[in-house]
Amino acid sequence: MIADRHEFEITLRQLQSVESALDLLEEELSEAGPGLRAAAPAAYERRIADLQAEIAAYLNNHPADLSLLTRHTESSLAPTV
Repeated sequence: MIADRHEFEITLRQLQSVESALDLLEEELSEAGPGLRAAAPAAYERRIADLQAEIAAYLNNHPADLSLLTRHTESSLAPTV
């Protein structure tokens, strides 16, 4: 359970990290074979679902912090130079 804004921001970064790792894993496994691609990501998907549930619960109790989610999403989508 996320207790405060600091933990919320950490959880957002964890979610982004796990999603990126899953994207990389799926890319690598698509080259190795479809059987591996179907089985391996399940743990990542469960972790992503858990983090999303924690974020949703926190925002339900702290709706003012929704702006942090928007700001985090925008910064993760910003192009890198």
